[in-house]
Amino acid sequence: MKNLNLTGLVIGILFFYSCSELKESSIKYKIDKELSSVFESEMPGTAVIAIKDGETLYRNAFGLANVELKVKMEPDMCFKLGSVSKQFTAVAILMLEEQGRLTLEDSILKFFPGYSLEYKGVKIKHLLTHTSGIKNYTGFNNGGKVIKYPYTPEELVDIILNKPLDFKPGNQWKYSNSGYTLLAKIIDNITKEPFHKFIKENIFKPIGMENTCFADDELVTPLLVNGYRKENNILKTAEYMSMTHTYGAGDIISCVDDMAKWKKFLLSGTIISDHNLKKCFTPYMLNNRSQTNYGIGWFMDKYRNKTRFYHDGGVYGFQSFTMYIADEDLYIVILKNRSDIYFKLPSDVLGNLIADIILGYEVDSKDRIAIQLTGEQLNKYVGVYQFVTSPGKRKISLSEGKLYYERPPRKGDQWSQTEIKPESKFSFFAEGKRSTILFQFNEKNEVTGLHVNQAFGRVVKLKKKSNYKFENNYINQNVNQLFNNYLNFLK
Repeated sequence: MKNLNLTGLVIGILFFYSCSELKESSIKYKIDKELSSVFESEMPGTAVIAIKDGETLYRNAFGLANVELKVKMEPDMCFKLGSVSKQFTAVAILMLEEQGRLTLEDSILKFFPGYSLEYKGVKIKHLLTHTSGIKNYTGFNNGGKVIKYPYTPEELVDIILNKPLDFKPGNQWKYSNSGYTLLAKIIDNITKEPFHKFIKENIFKPIGMENTCFADDELVTPLLVNGYRKENNILKTAEYMSMTHTYGAGDIISCVDDMAKWKKFLLSGTIISDHNLKKCFTPYMLNNRSQTNYGIGWFMDKYRNKTRFYHDGGVYGFQSFTMYIADEDLYIVILKNRSDIYFKLPSDVLGNLIADIILGYEVDSKDRIAIQLTGEQLNKYVGVYQFVTSPGKRKISLSEGKLYYERPPRKGDQWSQTEIKPESKFSFFAEGKRSTILFQFNEKNEVTGLHVNQAFGRVVKLKKKSNYKFENNYINQNVNQLFNNYLNFLK
């Protein structure tokens, strides 16, 4: 009898593990199938990791790390993170706050004396949450210098703080790399050591992020893949830029394994307190008590009615994306060595697709999952769009919280409307149609155009005409005037 019981126990254990392995292999097979359809084997690619409840359920790479030499992409290779780097700068500031070396209510003039008193009302909390009103320095010509040339942190600060504010601090939310560059210099000023050294000694080393470093224009970086872009349907190497330009806002190089370590330690409470961690994942409140969709170093939106925390990044030749669904303890990192964000599927759509597979939702490449955007967020897409290669035009309009893609009338005076739904900041779709509308953004986070990726492979490109007037008869003169006033406001 004992032998029978023991045999049954062994069989049960083997069955349990075989089921677990089968489930994992099924997840890997499904994700591999989806990603291999997006990333061609002879083109720039991606490295991906997905971790749930502390267990790595998926880790793989696709495409090439070096197209010229046909070097295959591997999961342990490194990429430039771009704006995902902001998470590290933000946490360093919160560490200093917990040490009593600053407060989030400190005016930035405490650290940058001698600049205009207009900046007195700008506090550290405003820099962290993109509510400072400080102009985004990557959106102008940086004092006449171009990004191919190096900057010192002091030069960047001087460029940033010699421009007037766009709005009163705390009144609006507007993404600004400038804020995080100033935060890096504040860390430098307080600690009396270089910002990069502080991050290495207090974050990278304790966590064990052995393959993570700061980009250097001259040093060789082990395992760093080459960056690429596509222009006029031709693959090109990434344009050169001095990474000094991204100081504090986007200058970290890392890999998916190290980013997994980052998430583990960040959420463990060993780097910053639970109190400050909660601030990172809580929407910041503006002066008028309205909520933004940004905490500290993390955006937030909805995935299948669950809160999704995420941040994306882009720097010449590279894209990065991290997302965390707290209700499922699911963390996904997608790193790419290709900078054209409109390539097939944006990273956040891929992230949701991977999440669907892991969480057991039925996945069909034809299925589209809409996310929620506010009316204010949708407003930025509204306008008239001109075909790049022909005189025709299309409109994007907003009505009762819904966005519409409009075509001019063939007969009569009514434009035809099709509701389009967001599956990411960049990508929209219409129910029952397989085309995808991919909006294009400039460095100021303004919509500049759209691409219609049609189901049969054709791509139609349109450029946004901000001051273009409507000519269809069904819009009355008053509405027309109001709309054009709005378009002029966007300029």
